[in-house]
Amino acid sequence: MLELKVLGRPQVQVAGAALKLAPKRLALMAYLALEGRRGALPRAELCRVLWSGHEAESARRNLRQELHRLKQTPLSAHLHLTPEHVELLDYRCDALDFAALGAAVPDPARLTAALSLYGGPLLAEVDLPDEGVDEWLRLKRAELHQRFLEWRRVQAAELAQQGDLTGAVEALSALLDAGDEAAYGETMRLQARLGQREAALHTFARLEMALGELNLTPTPEILTLRDRLRALPAAPQAGSLSRPPLIGRDALLLDLETHLTSRGGLVLIEGEPGIGKTAVLDALARRWGLGLRLQGREESAATPFSPISEALRLHLGHLAALPAAWRRELARLLPELEGPEPPLPQRGDEGRARFLAALSAALEHLLGGGLLHLDDLHWFDAASLEVLGLLWRGGGWRAVASARPLERSRNAALDRLLGALTRRGVAEQRTLTPLSETETLQLVRALSSPHGGVRFAQRLFQSTQGHPLFVLETLKALFEAGELREEGGRWHTDFDSATEDYRELPMPGSVRAAVRSRLALLGDAARQLLSSAALLGEAFSLAELEGSTPLSAWAQLDALEAVLGAGLIEPSEMGSRRYRFSHHLVQRALLEDLSAERRRWLHQQLSVTLERLQVPAARLAVHLEGASQLRRAAAAHLQAAGEAQAVYAHREALFHLERAVGCGLDAPAAFEAHLQRAAVYRTLDDKARWEDALRAARAVAAVPAEWRRLELMEAELAFYRGRYEAVLARTQALWNAADATPEQRGWLGLWAGNAHSRTAQLAEAAGWYGRALQAAPAEAHELRGRLLNAWAYACYVRSDLAGGREKAAEAMACFEAAQHRKGQAMVHNTLGSLAYAAGEYAQAAAAYAEAYRHSLDIGDLPSQRLALTNLAGTHLTLGQPGEALEAVNRGLELLEDLPDPYAERLFYEDLFDIYTLRHQPDKALASLERSLALADQHGWADWSAEGRIKKLEVLLSAETGPLLGAEGQALLGDIQARLPALPTALRRSCEEQLARLAGQLGAVTPTSRPPL
Repeated sequence: MLELKVLGRPQVQVAGAALKLAPKRLALMAYLALEGRRGALPRAELCRVLWSGHEAESARRNLRQELHRLKQTPLSAHLHLTPEHVELLDYRCDALDFAALGAAVPDPARLTAALSLYGGPLLAEVDLPDEGVDEWLRLKRAELHQRFLEWRRVQAAELAQQGDLTGAVEALSALLDAGDEAAYGETMRLQARLGQREAALHTFARLEMALGELNLTPTPEILTLRDRLRALPAAPQAGSLSRPPLIGRDALLLDLETHLTSRGGLVLIEGEPGIGKTAVLDALARRWGLGLRLQGREESAATPFSPISEALRLHLGHLAALPAAWRRELARLLPELEGPEPPLPQRGDEGRARFLAALSAALEHLLGGGLLHLDDLHWFDAASLEVLGLLWRGGGWRAVASARPLERSRNAALDRLLGALTRRGVAEQRTLTPLSETETLQLVRALSSPHGGVRFAQRLFQSTQGHPLFVLETLKALFEAGELREEGGRWHTDFDSATEDYRELPMPGSVRAAVRSRLALLGDAARQLLSSAALLGEAFSLAELEGSTPLSAWAQLDALEAVLGAGLIEPSEMGSRRYRFSHHLVQRALLEDLSAERRRWLHQQLSVTLERLQVPAARLAVHLEGASQLRRAAAAHLQAAGEAQAVYAHREALFHLERAVGCGLDAPAAFEAHLQRAAVYRTLDDKARWEDALRAARAVAAVPAEWRRLELMEAELAFYRGRYEAVLARTQALWNAADATPEQRGWLGLWAGNAHSRTAQLAEAAGWYGRALQAAPAEAHELRGRLLNAWAYACYVRSDLAGGREKAAEAMACFEAAQHRKGQAMVHNTLGSLAYAAGEYAQAAAAYAEAYRHSLDIGDLPSQRLALTNLAGTHLTLGQPGEALEAVNRGLELLEDLPDPYAERLFYEDLFDIYTLRHQPDKALASLERSLALADQHGWADWSAEGRIKKLEVLLSAETGPLLGAEGQALLGDIQARLPALPTALRRSCEEQLARLAGQLGAVTPTSRPPL
């Protein structure tokens, strides 16, 4: 079977295999299929149509040759040839199927199927210059296309009646392309019903332009609809990455409309490439109607009158209404306008002035009092700008233009024109700035879904600084890399959980090209300066670049001023002599263009200068490492890690410690670095990485002293993992070791005592603390403070409040002597617990708040969590649910970065009590359910039982009679089933509470819990 698809892009298939044919042979096959459907066609007819411009013999020879070539293809079996006739056999053609439906509109059930047959105009994109076949094609195309359009109009009406307005608009789109004014009006009405104000005004602008070519205007009905649409406020925009919505420019658009309406003149919108200038002009055009647009182009910036000639060619029909003298002048630029009379000869300045006046008159005629849009004004040639100057000599005109600051400053003719207009008071400037972080979030939500995306948008903003082009291209790169995907109309990404920003992604090619284009305009000196600066990181000064470029001091200053003017860098602080890149992606583009050898050489030069300037070790280490001076780099990284830890910059300390290890430390130094890593992970309460760091230290430990220190830290980790029996066994063995130092015995006593304290063996704990204090050196202030504070907490648990306060005071003195902020936070927490036990709740709250302040200052997350947990419970005891809620919310935010199920359960227990005090039973019960789920998940039997008793109280208080509902009865049975597994004392307490609740109704009083 031969399959011929000739509607739209032609396709020929024989037995399922595609066959490619030349245009003339395609036309021959189509003619045979459509006109020979009732039988063979005379060769003479084929010659007359397909080779109308040839002599008869030449035409017959061409036909014989084409048929011979077709017979050499798989089409041979489908061609029956006789000396006088040609017939196509055993075929199917989409155009015949479409034509066979007849002129009548198919019934609704068959309409969609019928329209699907029409793939486009007959033999679309086939170029056949012969007049005969061209005429046949024109008539046949018109016949089939007209039928298609009428069926589309019927389909649109039926869809609108069914409520599918969007489908109706889509159905009418083909009629718009055909210039059907009635379809334009109906489309505008449908778009208005859909709330698509901007789309309806854009549809009107298309109609106005189409009719303008014919010197016609829209009907009064359509003009009235346009005016009503313009009076409506703009709707929120949705969009896609290919057609993004305009975000963050509403205030500017309102300002532009107000200014142009009240004052007129020119408003110049300036901004760097990709900032959204054209998008603002497009939005303004949709609000005002299209007006007249002149487009500047870089490739034709040196071609006289290029923007004007391009615009005039789009409106040749309108120019017919100009006086003949003007048209003759315009014909010099537009030969299409040449008439019977040639243009007057050019005669010096007079002839030139007449020609420029004609161009000005043509623009004024096309504008008709509308708005003139000048896109990329910086690329306008001097001659075009001179015409605009003539156009703007009088008053009553309005224009809006876009320009890049750097290119605009280099266009002397444009600077002169703008200066003259500004002095006349008819030109103003607006500067377009990047999107804010909030506007970046709005853009992400407009493109994806109306909720969420906060963290995603924050990181996207950090990477792009809100530059619209960089934002959109980074999003496209995320999609292309598979890091961003769309599922169910929402965006999803796993990238947030893996990294802090998007610097790991490949640089989008369009962004790299934009940056390179900007750098090319600035010249080699600017690029050399920026390439060195890119390696210096977040901020740099001219002094730090010394020796890394071949530039003299004066040339370096010139280059700095040039890149500042281009907006590629900016002062890092107001009045500062340090600078930073305006966009991180600009810096990335520069770095990616550096070869490995050039990068190494620049690092070497920069390290020499930075060392001479005595910059912090953290900055120097990067360049020493980049210059392959690994031994010196490792030393600098270790120094930087120590400096970071001194100011509690834990993440920075980890970075430098890991870089130092990567530079190839010897075994003793690597051991120390791994122990420091373990200490930082301990502060961050990251037990898994803490254990990894200790494992790495054990791999390089070589002497008994190192093994002993390692065993101490492993004992500490075991304690915090709750492995108390292992802690006691390990510490006892190490304590008895003959080579244990006094300080090591002090730490061993601390962990042994803490393990006993956690297992309620308080006397044993106190014994270990005492022995450890006797062993610990007097100058070991931190160790002694830890021992005394742990002993004070054991006193609190034993209700020895006086002894606890005495020990806490001694501990505070030790920590102050050691300047150990974490220790001070620990003592404040202990003092809070002692005050709470004494019923001094206000003092307890103050102590816990001080513990939180200290731990917050040093970035100690476990200490912050502990302080907030106790602070929330104390505020509840004081009857301060607002303050308690603030502490709980801070704690839950902290758990996002530092998960801890036990603390989370406590916080939700507090939330239950807070909402109970506030008489919000639904929220209280939801918080209690979350706390119970955590208790059940982690096997905390005591709270699983006690929490259910609280829930039973809530259900009892909600009942209106003495009998429990079904849920309450089931809960009661669940609690009774759990009691036998509880410790004796707790089981008796729970049984007493159940007995008290039996048959009772009433309000629930929040239960206070002791502090930790």
